Amino acid sequence: MKTRSQTKNNISIIQPYYGEFELEFDFDDASKHWNANKKKIENACYIYVCGYVNEKTGKKCMKKSNCGECCYIHRKTKK
Repeated sequence: MKTRSQTKNNISIIQPYYGEFELEFDFDDASKHWNANKKKIENACYIYVCGYVNEKTGKKCMKKSNCGECCYIHRKTKK
């Protein structure tokens, strides 16, 4: 059995008004972007993290935050 990364998902779709077109979807890239602001915890659950990038070290802040917001420390520096 092939995995997602071994097969590229080319889907041929026929629309009544738009004709036929090909859709390529990269599940690995989508997963990478979805996980960019999340941290995995136990039982296949996730929490949102700050994601603020320190200019000196280039590392992301991994403190817990609300959806799409910075942590309490970096919320002050972004304004």
